[in-house]
Amino acid sequence: MHALVVNNTNNNLTYQYEDISLPPLKKEEVLVKIVYSSLNHKDLLAFKPNSGVVAQYPMVPGIDLSGIVLASKHANFKVGDQILATGYQLGVAHFGGFATQAIVPGAWLHKVPTNLTLKTSMILGTAGLTAALAINKLLQEGMQSTASLLVTGATGGVGSIVLAILTQLGFTDITILIHQSTLDTKEFAKYNKLKMEDIDTKKLLAKQHFSFVIDCVGGAITGAVLKMIKYGGAVTVCGNIAGNTFNSSILPFILRGVTLFGIDSVAITKKQRNELWQLLATTWAFTPTFPVKELKFKDLQTFIDTHDTKLIGRTIITNS
Repeated sequence: MHALVVNNTNNNLTYQYEDISLPPLKKEEVLVKIVYSSLNHKDLLAFKPNSGVVAQYPMVPGIDLSGIVLASKHANFKVGDQILATGYQLGVAHFGGFATQAIVPGAWLHKVPTNLTLKTSMILGTAGLTAALAINKLLQEGMQSTASLLVTGATGGVGSIVLAILTQLGFTDITILIHQSTLDTKEFAKYNKLKMEDIDTKKLLAKQHFSFVIDCVGGAITGAVLKMIKYGGAVTVCGNIAGNTFNSSILPFILRGVTLFGIDSVAITKKQRNELWQLLATTWAFTPTFPVKELKFKDLQTFIDTHDTKLIGRTIITNS
């Protein structure tokens, strides 16, 4: 296979395209021709020194992939099946999606649901699964379409998909926390706006504004929005682009009964994955209004060389 490989020699991190010979398939494994993958914040971190994303080197990053089965030693998959995979150890401790082929444990694979394609499944990818998991958690906590919501990181992959799903489900009282430069774009015209500079980070408790929050950025923003939640409300946090730590007080929890939920789509059960993918393919299906950049695999290295870890909308990679 042809792959973009990350190496780390004496703390000197490098990456380049390489041709790799694949070993024979083991029991329960599947050989996949990769047609699409996607580029996530976590993937970009895999190309940064000391990010902690990659567990061992050399590594082929890429936490998402979709493609066609070329050979199979797993009972659930046969040659020609269209499959997708997200999370697990892909791109972290197991060669991932930034390649032309991959050998993947069959237990990590899903057949692409009806109504989705290899391409649309990667427009969703880990970002879509994470967004669906966060929304589903709050629905289980009693969130209804009339609730007042705040979404942070609205321009990113997860935030973009969160907004698309919520709109599809009929939510109307949605506020987005974004920078001034993106406040007036057509994409965000339908949403209420909260400026970063309008958040009071000094008070232990702020005025109760929102019943629920889907926080896609983490860091200091998480601590700030916790103070703004109405009594009995809940926050999900699923990102760390703004940092890995936050400051808060115990007051939102003991005076307003606020609940904070962590969202992780990497290690959820196969049953949960199946249910969420079915929702994304049926009642939660949407037509993207956010930016979707399609990048050829041969141009991926150059793209990574010239971009930081902040991505707008979704970026998918094609081997076609």
